[in-house]
Amino acid sequence: MAGTTDDGAEMRDGIENALERIRPTLQHDGFDLKLQDVDPDGSANITLEAKDDACGDCLVPDEVLVGILEKEIKSEEPAVRKVVLHKPDLPKA
Repeated sequence: MAGTTDDGAEMRDGIENALERIRPTLQHDGFDLKLQDVDPDGSANITLEAKDDACGDCLVPDEVLVGILEKEIKSEEPAVRKVVLHKPDLPKA
């Protein structure tokens, strides 16, 4: 079981590396990504955070964002089976 913690930490590090590649584009429009956790089934739970001045109309559709996240994350961590995106209700500009 000791290896599980290390494997989990390595997986989180890989996911964070992938998120770092995506963040600058989202941050430009007032958003950020936060890795919440990875479920035992390999689902990465990621929250889209919005600043007060975030441009809700600037954000790509959820399906597109999840596809981008999955592609980037799986390139770092093939054990991730899917991305579950959690996001707040965003005001329209």
